[in-house]
Amino acid sequence: MLASKILDWTIGLYVVFDLFGRSWLNKVGDPLRCVLPWFPLILLGWTLAVAVKHLRFREKNLPFYHRLQMEDYFRWFFILWAGHTPLATDHLVGFYIFTALAVGTVVLLLAAAGLELCRKRELTPLVLGCAVFLYLLFVWEKKSYVEHYGVHIIGHYLEKTSYKTRYYVQIERDGSDCEMKAIAHISVGGTSDEYYDGEDYYGNDVWRSYERREVWISRIQLPDGRSISVAEQSEPLEVRGTTFVTDDRGNEWHVELLDEPVQQRANTR
Repeated sequence: MLASKILDWTIGLYVVFDLFGRSWLNKVGDPLRCVLPWFPLILLGWTLAVAVKHLRFREKNLPFYHRLQMEDYFRWFFILWAGHTPLATDHLVGFYIFTALAVGTVVLLLAAAGLELCRKRELTPLVLGCAVFLYLLFVWEKKSYVEHYGVHIIGHYLEKTSYKTRYYVQIERDGSDCEMKAIAHISVGGTSDEYYDGEDYYGNDVWRSYERREVWISRIQLPDGRSISVAEQSEPLEVRGTTFVTDDRGNEWHVELLDEPVQQRANTR
C-alpha cells in the first residue's frame, strides 16, 4: 500500500533527524523549534488513519487490537519515542503535545491489556508488550517533565537536569578555627563519565559509562551579610562532600555542602 510505505519512510526520516539533527537545530534557532513539536501529532494522526483502514477490513469479531497489524504498533512506538526526545520537547508546547499523546496511548494500552486478560485469563505476549510500553511511556514522560518542571533539590526523584539554586554550607577559612554556616549559590548539572572495567573475553578493553551530578559554587553569602565570589573550585561537590574554593581576593576556604536547601522562592531556572 503506497500510503503506508510513504508513512514508513516519513517516520524513518523523522527518527533519523531526531537522532542526528539536534546540533543543527541549535544553530537554526527558535523558529523551527516552534514547528517541530507538531510533527509527532501529525505523524500519529496519519498512522491512526492507516490503522482505521486495517480495523475496517479485518474480521469484525476480533478485538480491535487483534485487527491491527504489527506495523501499526511499531509506527506508534517510534513516533512516541521520537516525540519524547529533546528535539520535540525542548519547547514547552512539545511537552504538552507528548503528554496528551502519552495519556491517550496509556488508555488504549490499558483497554487492550484488560480485554486480553479477560479473554485469555493469562499473561499473553500482548499483555506483556503493553506492560513494557506503559513502563517506557512513564520513563519518557518523567524525562520530559523534569526538563521543564523538575525540582531544584539535589537527589530528588524529580530533580531537574541542570539548574541554579542555593544550599547551606559549612565553611572555614584556611588558617582559621572559626567554622560558620553560610549560603552558597550553586550550579548543578549532569555529566557523563567513563571508567576502565578490565578486558572482555577477547582481550579488548571494556569501558563503562555512568551519569553523575556536579555541583559548582559561584558565590557564598556569609552570616554577617557579606558576600564572596568564588574564583576557583578544586573539584565538583556532592551533598555532604567537601572541597576547597578560592575567592576573588585569593583567600582559600574549606567548604562542606549540607543536605539543606534554602527556601526555593529565589531560584532561577
